[in-house]
Amino acid sequence: MVGATRVASKVMETPASVNIVNGDDVRKENYSSINDALKKQAGFYYDEARGNLQVRGQDTSNVQVLVDGVPSFSPFDNDGLLDSIPLFNIDKVEVLKGASSSLFGGNAVAGVINVTTREPESNQFKVKVGYGSENTRYGAFDAYVRGDKIGFGFGYEFKKTDGYRQRYAVGTVGTTAPHTIGYGAIPAKGEHGDQYFVGNRGEKGYEKHNIWFNVKYDFTDSLSVKYNLSYYLYEATSQKPETYIRDANGNPLFIGSVAVPGGWANFTESAFTEYLNRSEVMRNGLQIIDTDHNITANLGLSLVMDDGYISGSSLGPGVGTKVAYPGKTFNIDFQKEWDNLGRHRIVAGFTLRQDQMKYDSYVLRDWHDINTQDRLNLHSQGKDQIAAVFVQDEIDITDKLKLFAGLRFDYYRNFDGRADYYQHGEDLHLQFPAQTYSQLSPKVSLQYNPTDQLSIYVSYGHAFRPPELYQLFRMTDYNPTSGPTSHYYVGNPWLKPEKSDTIEFGVKSQYFDTDFELSVFQTTTSDAIVAVDYPPGTFPYAFDQKQLARAYTNVYKEKRYGLEVSVSRDLGEYFDAFANYTWQKGEYTGGPVSGQIIDDIPRHMFNFGVDFQYKNLELSFVGRYSSRLGASDTPTGIFDYSYDPHFLADVTANLTLYDNYQLTLSVTNLFDEHYYQYYVAPGRRIMLSLTATFE
Repeated sequence: MVGATRVASKVMETPASVNIVNGDDVRKENYSSINDALKKQAGFYYDEARGNLQVRGQDTSNVQVLVDGVPSFSPFDNDGLLDSIPLFNIDKVEVLKGASSSLFGGNAVAGVINVTTREPESNQFKVKVGYGSENTRYGAFDAYVRGDKIGFGFGYEFKKTDGYRQRYAVGTVGTTAPHTIGYGAIPAKGEHGDQYFVGNRGEKGYEKHNIWFNVKYDFTDSLSVKYNLSYYLYEATSQKPETYIRDANGNPLFIGSVAVPGGWANFTESAFTEYLNRSEVMRNGLQIIDTDHNITANLGLSLVMDDGYISGSSLGPGVGTKVAYPGKTFNIDFQKEWDNLGRHRIVAGFTLRQDQMKYDSYVLRDWHDINTQDRLNLHSQGKDQIAAVFVQDEIDITDKLKLFAGLRFDYYRNFDGRADYYQHGEDLHLQFPAQTYSQLSPKVSLQYNPTDQLSIYVSYGHAFRPPELYQLFRMTDYNPTSGPTSHYYVGNPWLKPEKSDTIEFGVKSQYFDTDFELSVFQTTTSDAIVAVDYPPGTFPYAFDQKQLARAYTNVYKEKRYGLEVSVSRDLGEYFDAFANYTWQKGEYTGGPVSGQIIDDIPRHMFNFGVDFQYKNLELSFVGRYSSRLGASDTPTGIFDYSYDPHFLADVTANLTLYDNYQLTLSVTNLFDEHYYQYYVAPGRRIMLSLTATFE
């Protein structure tokens, strides 16, 4: 990882906001993913109901995620695939916030998350087992063997949970009652007015597996090569849907009509069905490091072998749809550093990358059985390539003043885009034109260190984000018998990259056993990509010119700005404490909604915690507050599409037994707060685990 490999040991010397999470700290918690490990950091918002992570008001498609220097993301939508990284194999997680495209490329608009995996440096075997709420089972082990020049490591991580009831079943209000009359609907406030709960869609459980292997060979004390292979499988499904409605004889109804003010709430089995999700990812990474010559080379091949969902409208066997968007990414990154050039320290290198995605929709004869796959409904595909060169010069103007000047040139090309449709007696084909762009991404930072314990910096960085492949080439299903008000998604090959400019001012200090950090930032984005509905017949790349075509388009200008304050302190022999506060806001500054706020960003976030350690006992308490996404802290009361303000408390206790055994008890959402994050967010969860280490 260019530059950021020095972050862990030179936090005060980096002109940016930096967070570091140690792998040992991750393993001794009962976290579910890296998202859990980062959610208490300043500037991070974690959607616990859907597993999404924001950094400074931007999702992970605007964050460059690296695993041992190799990009980790889905070629379909640039999702960082953080859930697919095994926690048990982490050495450290480094987070560099702020525009970083000058070194790390187009996705580093909000920052970089670099995960370094463990290396086989000694003979060790570690195993962990756990059990918790919602019938959650966890197990993991890894083993490392180290010889004179070569070391091997391998491991396995497993988690399975029954999940919780996170989505309601809702009746559709109408003027007639076409089904059996029932009773028991619960009034609720919905996004589009009054709606009625008729049940829920069941417990959304999941099962995931991680397998990894790595080998490291040291040719000399300064020259080594490391190979990593990891495999991830995730499957999620809902079980035991529940209806609140009973007929006149008290029998449960999954198809029915309930009298409500002004009409009837009607529902069928489709109100109780939920998507079945599946993801399968394989990563290959080869890293060559020559410390004598300050050279690092990374080669990566990532395969998203399966990613998508299955849907159907019947609780029992019935016809359904399978949607899959597999992809693959090949990446080469080379860098060299010159650190003996007087007052200059120069890093330069190049990157080559190619991404490929597909989007396929199939008919399933029985949507509960993936093996009943039948005909292909539609197919979309596309590729892109990026070639880039970069250079950064760190100049010691004086002993206390440094200038960082970086520049990256990217050449971007998308091609091989096409879509094929086979349904409703039609056979349609579209070929998308190839497009090319080039982009210069400069970054300039000035850092003043009046003492070794105080650092002040100001920086400007330009970043860009290429269009996501699905925005360029994906075509979704349409029904030619639908009316002109219905819509379907079409690809837009003319999309341009989003371009962002970030200004940041920061102060860091380390005095009196207290670490302090302040960051003030503003990011303005032009050519922001949003989904736009085009009237029938006005968008050329559409299967059907009689329906609305919804296409991603460069429309808006956006501005995001905020402030982060972090404090951590050693409170003596037994106690440590931390606190951080984030204030942020987003608004549209151009386009048809200029002046409106960006309503998916929390305005206020506050985290604090206290750690206690005495002999073999460690206790920690963490409190996390987030305001509602949007303008105010007032709960909406809307059951769906709502992000409520919430305060969550997490408690963890670690007890070390006989030096090599560790017992961990964790409670998340201690006070069992009920709130919405689009869906119903999880309530209180308790997890007990035991870790054993043998060396």
